[in-house]
Formats: sequence, structure tokens, C-alpha cells
Amino acid sequence: MYFDLEYTMRTDGAFRDKIIRVSRDFKYYSERADNSSKYANLANGKLQELIKLCKHNFTFLMPYYYPQYPKMADMSLKDFPFAYHIMALNIGGYMVIRGSRQIAKSTTIAARQRMFSHILPRFKSIYIAPKSDQLATYANKFRDLEMAFRFSKQHHKFRQNLYLKEYANGSSIELFNVDTQVTNIRGKSADELIFDEYQNFDPEFEPEVSEIQSATEMPITIYAGTSLTTDSALEIKYEHSSQGVWVMTCRACNHDNIPLPEYNVMDMIQPKGVCCAKCGKILDVTNGRFMHLNQDNFLQGRYGFHIPQIIVPFVVENKIRYSEIYRKKLEQDPRKFYQENLGIPTEEGERELTEGDLINVCNLGGSAALQKKAQNGQYRLVVSGCDWGGSDYDISLKTKLSYTVHVMLGITYQGTFEIIHMKRYEGMSYRPVADDIMEHHSRFHGGAMGCDFGVGMAYNMLLREKMNPARHLIFNYTGPTAAQLKENPNQFNQYSLNKTESVTTLYMALKMGRIRCYDWMIAKKHLLDLLNLYRVPTDNPSGSNAFVYRRHAAKADDTLHALNFAFVVGRMYLQEPLVEDKSLLARLAQSLHAKAGQLDDDLPKAFSM
Repeated sequence: MYFDLEYTMRTDGAFRDKIIRVSRDFKYYSERADNSSKYANLANGKLQELIKLCKHNFTFLMPYYYPQYPKMADMSLKDFPFAYHIMALNIGGYMVIRGSRQIAKSTTIAARQRMFSHILPRFKSIYIAPKSDQLATYANKFRDLEMAFRFSKQHHKFRQNLYLKEYANGSSIELFNVDTQVTNIRGKSADELIFDEYQNFDPEFEPEVSEIQSATEMPITIYAGTSLTTDSALEIKYEHSSQGVWVMTCRACNHDNIPLPEYNVMDMIQPKGVCCAKCGKILDVTNGRFMHLNQDNFLQGRYGFHIPQIIVPFVVENKIRYSEIYRKKLEQDPRKFYQENLGIPTEEGERELTEGDLINVCNLGGSAALQKKAQNGQYRLVVSGCDWGGSDYDISLKTKLSYTVHVMLGITYQGTFEIIHMKRYEGMSYRPVADDIMEHHSRFHGGAMGCDFGVGMAYNMLLREKMNPARHLIFNYTGPTAAQLKENPNQFNQYSLNKTESVTTLYMALKMGRIRCYDWMIAKKHLLDLLNLYRVPTDNPSGSNAFVYRRHAAKADDTLHALNFAFVVGRMYLQEPLVEDKSLLARLAQSLHAKAGQLDDDLPKAFSM
């Protein structure tokens, strides 16, 4: 249940007095509990009373558990009012913190994580960051807070290192980075999942990561970070939350000031301080309250909070820090100012292709003529690509629509590629989908097919029932530092495929006109999927620059991958340098080297032409 502790504490005098009294009693009894069971029982009673009063928000326990942090004073959130919401125990649903930089977000999360593991027996919490440097920064911050914790103690019977903490009450904390693979967290279980720097997270991994919470009766999920672009995972998650914004009512003119562009946030940032956008009078940034713009999501427990620097008293009331904000407003690139200081995303992420690039390749006329060419054997080889879709819509995660897509390419005698067929299949009944894919593959004289491992080997076997397995290649994407293409010795005709390298090559082929398509008005509904990936930098063990492709968290990219798999199969047939092992490439090319339109002798008669 949502409870605005900060606002209630500030506006309800009777409640505030009671909280102060109970907190004082708890501290008094706790300081004497070590030498007296009587005081220990009294302290536990006051602890429970305080938690109930605050409706399971642990904010007012922070001064007790962190008596000297960051320096010699008790830890307090009075200069960070938004952080009261982070300290709430919200079971079910999720919480989204879309904040600017340098607002003590990670510090509050770390303090919360350590407190919860102490107060709640057998509580298991997992923290996830996409990049190794982000994880290291948080781990070091957590270590500082752990050292400042009142009950900081090394237990030699339990594992306690920088990334794994086990405690005597059965609770544990684990820290992971999840960037290009999830193998390091498979098999884990937890009550709480904390996704930090979620704007860099690959949403493709979220369903698998969320399985960590499948056995808990108290799932708690937090997404936090800084939305740099409108297509990041964090921004999509915030859009599907309650979208809480801090509303500051001007005491002079009664105007509600909201720190968003559509409410003139830039006019609020004046030399003398944060001011009313209407009358120009200075505002008390602490005199506000979160207003949740999406009440449907609010009622379902999907709480979102937008935290710009200009609503944080610790920033605004520091003359040096505030003057720096005002300077950046005048001098810095507006896009960067919006992102870093106001926590507001701007444009979409960097893309390799534009819609104009796609329109330019659609110059082959109607698809019927191309399909007739395939049936008449006028291509060197016709290849298929299939991307298996897992589900139409996951309402719990609000993720993209996901479909199975089948694409067919004709390879010309000049070594170019022509898209002759694209089809999207809704639903999860894989048998009829596989049958229809094979019907089109046969009708247009397909010679080979590439598919993703996707939903598993069982469903790919539905295709192999109707075609020569030597001409059915299965691909499993790998990270940016892996080999371009590598054979899996344990599974026939299965290969690992470098996603970054292969997609980049596909994009280059499209931009250079090596891949062309039929009329744009017909192909548009499929080809627009190719615009739903954007580039983000990633960790590279060698220290050089590297990037990966991330999907728009609310849009499909299935056509892109189906096209990519078909293109890779075609490049294998042409013996282009995909692998260092030339003998493997020659063997692959030989197995695919069927004359265009030549069908396998062992195909069922129902699929012969």
C-alpha cells in the first residue's frame, strides 16, 4: 500500500510528534539492550511500532543504524525528500526511480539494502548493474555504508566479500553485472531485485532475470537510473509506471510548478534560485508533493518517481552546486542539461539506419514478380531466415510485442540479395507456424534456412522434420567480443553468432544497396522493425571501445533478426569470410550449394511443387 511518509510527516503535526517520540524511545532502549533482556524486548517493541506507524517505510531507522555517515552525524534524508519513497517496503508491483545525476540515489539504495537484510530474516536481495565499472562503483559505496553500519561485524562462518554478503540471520546480498549475457545469475533466487543504471540494461534479459523471484512470496523490484534517450529500458518502464512528478505550489500566486519541459522547467531555473515559472518568486522546493499522472498504474502498485536535481534541497540550498546548475543551463548543450541535471530524456539513441535508408532499398516493384523469379529458378539460391517469437504480450513486464517472423532472400548472380517474402506470425502455436513457414519455403524453392535458437531445439525440430537438417542452420547470439561465427560441436548445424558484428554487417549491406526489397508501402510494416535497435557502449576486456545493440524496450525487432539470419546463411553460401576456419566455410558452402529451386529428395510430397 502506498504511503507518502515524507508529506504526512511534514503536514500532520500529531503524526510527526508521535514518530519523534517513538523514535526517541527506540533509540533509548536499543542503546541499553546489550546488557538487558528487558530493554531488548522494549527496543523490539518500539521497532515494530515505528515500522507499523510508517507503514513499512524504514526512513526513520536510518539515524540509528548509520550513526556516523557520511561523517560524524546521524544519517538522514531530510535533504533528500524523494528518497523517503526508496525506503518503503513495496511488495508486488515495482518502483521506478528516473533521476538526474548526483542526487544520492545509489547511496540510499545501498543503505536500504543493508538495513533490510538486517531487519528481515532470510531476506535475499540481488543488485544488478549492466556495466562492470558501474557495479564496482556501487560495490565500493556499499562497502563504505557497511563499515558505517551500527552492527558491522565480520562473520568468519559466512561468505563476505565485495560482491557477496551472507549474514547470521540467513539474509544475503549479491551484486552482479548483466550486460551481454545472463549466465552468471542463472539458478539464483531472491526476494528483491534492484536494477540500477537500468537505462543501459538490455530488456531482452528481463524475463529470464525475473525468474529469480519466481519462488518468493514477497517480490520487491526497483528500477533506477538516468533516462538519456526516449527509447531506453528505463524510460519505457517509467512510461508504464504511475509517473510521479514533484509539484511545488507557489505561495505567492498559487501556481503549481512541475519540473518538466511542458511546464516551463527552464524558466524555473533563475540566478537567485528555483523560482515560480509564472510570477518569478523563489520557491521552497521542500514544499511539494509527488503527483502521480497515471492513476491506473498507481493503483496497480507500479510507482514511478521523476527526480531532477532542482527538487533536491541538498543541491538547491548549496550555493556552489546551484550556481553550477545555472551556468550549465546557459552554456551546456541543452540535450545534455536535460539528461544529466533534469533527468529528462531527449532524442532516441544512435541508430545505424534511417527510414530514408529503408525507403531507398525498396526499389524492386511488387513482391509477386520477385516470387515468380524464385519459382522459375532465376536466383543462385533462395534462403530463409526465421526469428522465433516467445509471446505476444507480457502484461506483467509491459514488454514489446513479440512475434515469429519469416523472411526469404533471393541471391542474385551478381552476389546481391533481394527480399522476396516477409511474414509475421502471431501467437504461440508453433506447429501450424512451422508448417506455414515450410510451405512458403518450399513454394519459393528455398534452398537453406537460418533460425535463432529462440524457443529451444524442440521447435526447430518441427522445421527439420520437413527439410534436410544440413540446410537448416541454428544460430545463438553472442556478445561483441566473441568470434563472428563458431560451430557448436555438441549440436548438429548449430552456431554461435556475434550479434554486434552480424547486425552491423547487415546494416552496411542495406545502406550500400546490396540488399534490396519490394515496394515500400507493402514492406514498411516489416522493415520498420529495423529501426528499433540503437547503439550503446559496453565493457571490453581489452580496454578498446566497443558497443552493443539494444532493442527499443516497447517495440519489436523480430524482422531484423530473421533478415539477419537469412543474410548470414547467404554469405556462408557465397563463402564470404565469416570464420577463420576455411575448411568449415567450404564445408558449409558445399552443404548449401543446391541449385536454386532444387528441392530435397526426402521432402514430404505435400511440399513438392
